[in-house]
Amino acid sequence: MERRIIIMPMLEKCGICIKSSQNVPEYLKCIVCKDVSIDPFELRCEHGLICEGCLGYSLFCPICKKLLDIQESSFAKSQIEEMNSLCLFCHHSGTLKEIREHVVECCHRVYVCSIVGCGYKGRLDNFVEHLEARHAREIVKEFTSKSREEGLLMRDRKNGAGAVAKIGITGKYYCGAALEGVKCNCCRGVCGPISGCNCKHCMQLDLEIRNL
Repeated sequence: MERRIIIMPMLEKCGICIKSSQNVPEYLKCIVCKDVSIDPFELRCEHGLICEGCLGYSLFCPICKKLLDIQESSFAKSQIEEMNSLCLFCHHSGTLKEIREHVVECCHRVYVCSIVGCGYKGRLDNFVEHLEARHAREIVKEFTSKSREEGLLMRDRKNGAGAVAKIGITGKYYCGAALEGVKCNCCRGVCGPISGCNCKHCMQLDLEIRNL
């Protein structure tokens, strides 16, 4: 029996799947997980795309074994966002971009309580009632803790040059732009995108966010 949908972990967690009735070109697939590259980055060694979610699994290109040197691929992302997709909660269909927006407010979405030892599942209204009745103390602690405040500070932001900067594996902000000055062994002349040196605009962002 022919499969009708493609289930990918990154999308499945959000309640989304991509319909497999469409032919997915090889150049839109991730070189690590071999599925459609979600939120893709392009390898400068020209060996294809890699998912944002797969970046943490390797620092090297699986083909040429060189240290990853990547840049955002707006062309590939625009094609992938137009792929036929499906909401796993209500089976509403549309483009991936449309379904990403739809699942946020889908009335059939099932929420799972992540508090250790609970595991309650329910739709939004029932889920909120469950949290208020069973976990009021945990919620107050979560939203007033230092770790929560730090988490809010570590979101993607625009740096002084107007580029979107993301947190790398080092905990610093990176935008992928070319660095000014002499190249070193860790950064290859590029700001990140996941480790190494960062540009002056991202360095300034680090200082501002952390109030240093």
